[in-house]
Amino acid sequence: MRFLFLLLPILFCIVGGEEKAISQAKFFRMLKIKPTETEAVPFGGLKTVVLAHRALLEKKKKLEFSDQGIRNLRPFSFLHELQWLRLSQNPVSDLTPLAGLKNLQVLSLYGLPKHKNATSRISDLTPLSGLYNLWSLALDEQSIRDLSPLSKLVNLRTLYVTRNEVVNLSDLSTLKQLKSLFLSHNQIQDISPVSDLKQLEWLRLSSNKISNLWPLVDLTMLEQIHLEQNEISNLAPLKNLKRLKELKLGGNQITNLRPISGLTSMRELDLESNNKLEDISPLVGMRQLRVLNLAHNQISDLTPLMNTRSLRTLVLVGNPYDEDQLIRLQSALPKCDIVYR
Repeated sequence: MRFLFLLLPILFCIVGGEEKAISQAKFFRMLKIKPTETEAVPFGGLKTVVLAHRALLEKKKKLEFSDQGIRNLRPFSFLHELQWLRLSQNPVSDLTPLAGLKNLQVLSLYGLPKHKNATSRISDLTPLSGLYNLWSLALDEQSIRDLSPLSKLVNLRTLYVTRNEVVNLSDLSTLKQLKSLFLSHNQIQDISPVSDLKQLEWLRLSSNKISNLWPLVDLTMLEQIHLEQNEISNLAPLKNLKRLKELKLGGNQITNLRPISGLTSMRELDLESNNKLEDISPLVGMRQLRVLNLAHNQISDLTPLMNTRSLRTLVLVGNPYDEDQLIRLQSALPKCDIVYR
C-alpha cells in the first residue's frame, strides 16, 4: 500500500503531462519561428498558424484553408486527430509534414493559387504512402508522374489526379475499392490496370493518348465515362456497360455507333467533333437521352432523332443536314432546345 501511495503522485504527473495543453508560445517555438507576420508567411500567415494551434487544442477533425499562400505544412503535422484536411490552391510542394497524420480520411491538395504567380507543385507522393485510412484524395494540377506511393492505400474510394504528368497506371490496380477515378489531362496510353477496378462508377480520362478501350469491357458498374480528346475509334468494348448514363467521346475518331446502341440508360451523350461520323441511327433506342451533342460531324439525316422525345438539349452545329429536316425535328421535339448555329 505504501508503494502505491508513493506511486500515485508519479501517475498524476504522467497523466497531467499528457493533458497539459501546448501554449501558443510553445507552438511557435515548435515551428521555430517568432510570432510575427513575416516569419509566419511560409505557413500562410499568422492567422493560419493561430487557427492551426486552436485546432490542436480543440482536437478538431476537419480543417480547410483554401488559397492562403501556404507553402510549408509543418503546422498541420501536430494535428493527429485530423480526419479531413482541405488545402486547395496553396503553393505546396513538400508533403512530408503530413506523413504522421494516420487518421486522415479526406485530403484535398488540388489547384494552384487563384491570384498569385506560384510555380511550386507537388511531385513526390511518398509521404502519403502510409495514410491507410484515406478514402478520398485530390491532387489535381500538380506535377505528379509516379503513383506508386498510392498502391497500398486500399481504402481509397475517390482519386483525383487530373492535369498532371501521369503515364503509368499499373500502381492503381491494387485499389479495388475505387468508385471514382479522375485522370484527365495526363499522358496515358495504356489503361490496362483499370481492368482490375471492378467497383468503378465514374471514370474520367479525357485529353490523354488512349486508343484501346478493351480494359473497360468488364467494368459493368460504370455509370459515367469521359474520354474526350483521345484517339478512340472502336466502341465495341463499351457494348455491355448497361449502367452507363453519361458518355463523353468528343474529339475522337468514331464513325460507328452500333456498339453502344443497347445502352438504353444513357442520359447524356457527347459525340462532338468526331468529323467523319455520319450515321446516328443506332441512337434510336435511347429513350432516356436528355442531352445529345452532335456538333461538327458529317450528319445529314436527322430522322433517327424524331421520336427521341426525352431530349431536352440537342446540339447540331456544323453538320450538313438541310433546313427542312431541322424544321421537322423542331416540330417533333417541342420540349427540346435545339442548338443549330
